[in-house]
Amino acid sequence: MLDGWWGNGTYYQLHMDQESICSVDCTGCRPLRAGRAQHYVLWKAPLAGYCLRAQGRIVAESGAGTVRFAHDQVYVPNLPCSNAYVKQAKCLMQRETWSDDNGSAYGLKLDRVSFLAAGLGPGFAIFQILPTVWRAELRPDGVPSHDAK
Repeated sequence: MLDGWWGNGTYYQLHMDQESICSVDCTGCRPLRAGRAQHYVLWKAPLAGYCLRAQGRIVAESGAGTVRFAHDQVYVPNLPCSNAYVKQAKCLMQRETWSDDNGSAYGLKLDRVSFLAAGLGPGFAIFQILPTVWRAELRPDGVPSHDAK
């Protein structure tokens, strides 16, 4: 769980207004306890996919302002996957979207899909759509490749 972070000489506090766990298509949600910290993943991964939905505010302790945000994370376990270097693996897929009103009108700011491969680790394959299109794939030697498109 994340309750905030330091940056730019101030502490940014998370205030969760609403947090839910849902089916993999982000419907049929049931509330999680809202508070200061945001849930990022279930520690015991279920066999079926799920969605974590969060809405809240980021408040700068310096008084610099408040940002409204929404953060959806969809997790799908046990998917067959491959990348340019490894042709067969078993992956957990995470699709993450982030919307906020930081410095502009409220809207979608991040849309990214990541694959975490069993025995190979995170960053097996990352495909970002927003704010810029790019991809990265993990090579068998553990060195990531990065391809900005």
